[in-house]
Amino acid sequence: MTKKKLFSVRAVALPIAALLASTPSLAAQTRSGNQPLLGLWKLDFDKSHIRLPPGFAGYGAGYREYEDEGDGWVFETVTTITPKGTQFLFTAARFDGMPYSDYTAKSLGNFVRYGAKPPQTVTFTRVNAYQIQWTDTVNGRAVSGGTETVSEDGNMLTMTTHVPGQEAIHVQIYDRVSGPSALAPTPGRGPGGGTTPASRGKQAGSGD
Repeated sequence: MTKKKLFSVRAVALPIAALLASTPSLAAQTRSGNQPLLGLWKLDFDKSHIRLPPGFAGYGAGYREYEDEGDGWVFETVTTITPKGTQFLFTAARFDGMPYSDYTAKSLGNFVRYGAKPPQTVTFTRVNAYQIQWTDTVNGRAVSGGTETVSEDGNMLTMTTHVPGQEAIHVQIYDRVSGPSALAPTPGRGPGGGTTPASRGKQAGSGD
């Protein structure tokens, strides 16, 4: 996976047509101590509003997985299956507003072989227990950004993506496959909590 090229990789890993984009995970605790964003999510194409790049054949399937690695670290893996093959985007990050490298199959191979870091990075910032904001950059230039918001019941993930210079905001809807669900809302935070921050969009195109 890569960051947005015409769209944003992180968003559902649409084939990157110009740069790349990435996505974060929600690390807010509920009464059970779980993080709403953790787990495996599957893209619901029918509910999503995504503008596909010219000539793009469409998706076979789209998945996002967030794993808690302790000490504030979360592993994010975005997998996109298309008629032309499978793409993935991997990030190990904290939701602290600092930049972290985004790896595609090719850039990860170059890192392992030559120690070369990829030009694309992502920054995640926690808004509240149910939402995070993200910004993707390539060579230090912002190429896309948005929000990831988990529903109050913990079963739906909404990802918004906005690409500079484009008016449209891409919206991707994911259904939970595994992980925490039916989470109790944290008082004063998240959907219905009274302090839900403005949403941002992210997700609309990716590739290697």
